[in-house]
Amino acid sequence: MTYLVNRIASRLTRRGRHPVFHAVVIALILTAALMLRTASAWGVMGAIVIAISCYVMIAAVLAEMVLLGSAVLRNLARRVLGSGVVTGPLDR
Repeated sequence: MTYLVNRIASRLTRRGRHPVFHAVVIALILTAALMLRTASAWGVMGAIVIAISCYVMIAAVLAEMVLLGSAVLRNLARRVLGSGVVTGPLDR
């Protein structure tokens, strides 16, 4: 069992910087989808449950988009610095 745990942990650490963040976002989206699916069983509270689940889903997607944006900016910065083309006050 420890071999399996070590193998999973090593793969999680190798494949990207934020695997726990992605897992939490996926869990939030699935939770919100389940809340949307079961909102009709809540009766008059269903509207509030639907609103809360929509907000949870929007927040999870926005958090993932912010992480994607920072990754894109980081890759662009690496390309600019790697090519030796730096424009601005530091270019000498």
